[in-house]
Amino acid sequence: MPGYADLIAIIYRYGCYQSEGQKAIQALVEGGESAFDVFQSIRQDPPASEIHERDLAETFIAVIGRFAAKIPNVVLDRFEAGELEAFETYWALGIATDCRSIDVLISGLKHKDQFCRWAAAESLIQRKSNRATDALLDSLKDRSADVKFAVVSAMRKRRDLRRPDALPALRRIVSSKANMRHSPGMVKCAEEVVSLIQQENR
Repeated sequence: MPGYADLIAIIYRYGCYQSEGQKAIQALVEGGESAFDVFQSIRQDPPASEIHERDLAETFIAVIGRFAAKIPNVVLDRFEAGELEAFETYWALGIATDCRSIDVLISGLKHKDQFCRWAAAESLIQRKSNRATDALLDSLKDRSADVKFAVVSAMRKRRDLRRPDALPALRRIVSSKANMRHSPGMVKCAEEVVSLIQQENR
């Protein structure tokens, strides 16, 4: 069986969208903490890769996500120690299953970087945890249109997020001239959600 370094070289070569890369990721993750350590070490001096830069970034997210599902506390400990990059970790935690990662993602909604907040919001939406509902609805007040749009879109699809106490924040989104000018799709979506909440609470 290939060693961890060999598996990582295959991952770099094929990425997460080809069967060879998928098989290598699966085999690597089975190695647990020691395999994760090797993966992190090799990222500092990586092998050559022929796949697109974006595909490689998404591959890293897939690998970290699979490790987060397998050894959640190890991944979260490393993240909280500053050894993992926030944006990709928040995305990766979308496929984790433990409770602690929900808390990490909720904290991520307050990150100073808007793209990190967006990633945390998207992962929380994917996880469908009731514990995250209050935090997600509070993100309707976020400065980032991406964060707000992610939450509003989720509210349109999920009745459990459509709470009457979200109406003031939704109406602020709808009435904002800046939103109308720069994010008309979000405004339309928010209008739909307001209508749904009103219909569901008559």
